[in-house]
Amino acid sequence: MDKLIELEGFDEEPKFNRRLARDIAFKHIFAWQFDESKAPDIKSRLDEMAFGKKDRAYIENAVKGVTENLAEIDKIISEKTVNWKKERLSKLCLAGIRLGLYEILYDDTIPYSVSVNEIVELLKRYDTHESAKYANGILGGFDDKDSENDSRN
Repeated sequence: MDKLIELEGFDEEPKFNRRLARDIAFKHIFAWQFDESKAPDIKSRLDEMAFGKKDRAYIENAVKGVTENLAEIDKIISEKTVNWKKERLSKLCLAGIRLGLYEILYDDTIPYSVSVNEIVELLKRYDTHESAKYANGILGGFDDKDSENDSRN
C-alpha cells in the first residue's frame, strides 16, 4: 500500500492542438486591438495555462507575427476590402483576417486552405456568419504571390 502508482505518460508533453492554440492566439489578437499601443502580454497569461511547447510557440509566434507585421497585413486588408474600410470590420473579423494573413504569409507549416478554413470556423463561432463569409472572401481570394514581401517565396 505504500507504493506509488506510476501513471504512464503523465510526464509527457501535452499533445499539440493547433486548433486550440489558434483559438487562444485569435483571442489575444482580438483583445490587443483595443489598445494597439501596448505589446500584448501573452507570456504571463500563457504561464497560467497548461500548454505544450508547440502550442505555446505557435501562440507566441502568431501574436508576435501579427503585431510586428501589422503594417503589411493591414495594407493587404485595405487593398482587398473593396468599397469597405478596415475600420468598418468588426474587431473579431479583423482579428481573424489578420491572423489568417499572418499564417498565409509567414507560417509555412500551415497549408493555405487550412488557414482559411480555420479562420472561417473561428468567425462562425465568435462573430457572425456574414463576417465569416467576408473573411472567406478576403482570405479565400488571396494569392500569397500577391505580396512582393512574402517570406514564403
